[in-house]
Amino acid sequence: MNNRAIKKITDIERTYHNEIRIVQFGEGNFLRAFWGKAIHEMNASGVYKGQIAVIQPIKEGKIDLLKKQNYLYNVALQDEERNDIVLVESIREAINPYTDYASFLALATLPHLQVIISNTTEAGIVLDEHDSPFSEPPSTFPGKILAFLYERYKSFNGDESKGLLIIPCELIERNGERLLDVVVTLAQLNKMDKSFINWITIANSFYNTLVDGIVTGFPHKEIDSFTSRLGYKDELLVKSEPYRFLAIQGNKEKAKKFPIEKSSIKVVWGDDIQRFRDIKVRLLNGFQTMLSHYGFYADILTEREAVEDDIVGKNMTKGLYESIIPTLAYPEDEKAEFAATMLKRLKNPGIEHILMDINLNSFTKFQTRLQPSLEEHKKKGAIPPFLLFALALVLSYYTISEKDSSNRYIGVFKGKKYQVFDDPKLLQTLYTIALEATQKKWTTYEYLSSVMSSEKLWMRNLTLTSDEMNQVSQMIDSIKAGGVRAVDLF
Repeated sequence: MNNRAIKKITDIERTYHNEIRIVQFGEGNFLRAFWGKAIHEMNASGVYKGQIAVIQPIKEGKIDLLKKQNYLYNVALQDEERNDIVLVESIREAINPYTDYASFLALATLPHLQVIISNTTEAGIVLDEHDSPFSEPPSTFPGKILAFLYERYKSFNGDESKGLLIIPCELIERNGERLLDVVVTLAQLNKMDKSFINWITIANSFYNTLVDGIVTGFPHKEIDSFTSRLGYKDELLVKSEPYRFLAIQGNKEKAKKFPIEKSSIKVVWGDDIQRFRDIKVRLLNGFQTMLSHYGFYADILTEREAVEDDIVGKNMTKGLYESIIPTLAYPEDEKAEFAATMLKRLKNPGIEHILMDINLNSFTKFQTRLQPSLEEHKKKGAIPPFLLFALALVLSYYTISEKDSSNRYIGVFKGKKYQVFDDPKLLQTLYTIALEATQKKWTTYEYLSSVMSSEKLWMRNLTLTSDEMNQVSQMIDSIKAGGVRAVDLF
């Protein structure tokens, strides 16, 4: 069909109609650009015949918009060499388990189901000992996985051939193993059948993964140009760099029925993918998390502008090479090559990554992406000012001023309010500490001491010396006063 004759995206006739073989937890930009596009390519080329049922992992999401567009959307791939748009048809159904739990469980009974994919951020794979797989729905992502697997186990009488390939993309260490551990622990806490718990580990394959690909989301500034180019409006259009990489560890033989290597993703299988994870998460993701806050307080809108800024970009690049790269015990040429390529990718003129989008869940992200670098320096001596500044930035951003009538947590900078996002329990703890600090008129040092000593906030304790505490306190004061560009980092 000629796109010029199409007035709405729903006018497009699908080219394939395959059965659901994949359940995807998450409907965000990354999953749609990375996995959605890859699975579309596999279907379009005929190497795979299976489509996706998307599960909305939290109460609010984009399920209704997906349905409105008949589950169709476009991915724009742009860099200095490419300017392509791909219509993606890989999604066949979308379910909100908070409003239609029965349909969510019904997916578990599909005989040909093969794969579960997820990206619920670092805050998603957590153990809540009070969660129950018998709730409708369970409150956590692992709880939903447990309920889903239990429904499948019952439906097929424990048939081991009905196990699934479970491929989490959350950027935590050994994400597949961690998810399996949380799911099994939750099953034990809820006193579920031992035969079912054995089935979880024997019949299903949980993979450790590392994914890489910069996805910037909806191109607000360019949407009129894209609408003219497409001939119709796409409210789910997502922009991405062409580069996409997947390192995966697990039972490769079982994964043959899901030939992701035949998509355009560069796939590397390995018995140990830790080095890929360490380099990517510590260098790229750690850099992005810190940059998002640094740029925010420097009144910079996009990632590219921040990297190219005379002060912010210069300091970030210097800090990358002097304070982050040395914490990784891998070959120098490998780290240097990744860093150089990474900086070039971040300066891609074809994509505009809004810093406020990167800030989502960044208190938790700090702990997985930047805290390991602080800890490595701590083992050898003092933490350098650059990494103390990273801590000061995230703590400034997550100083919560109020909780509004919609239970949204709000921060304030230069009189302007912004909403912060992360695990609700974590945010409530930060809010409670901020309230006490206001009521008791704490100094910044006293507020910092309370935050750093709270076991509810940290995956691992991060103990600072009194000198380091003073440095971070002074940095927070400078940041909040609008003097982020003047902070001495070296």
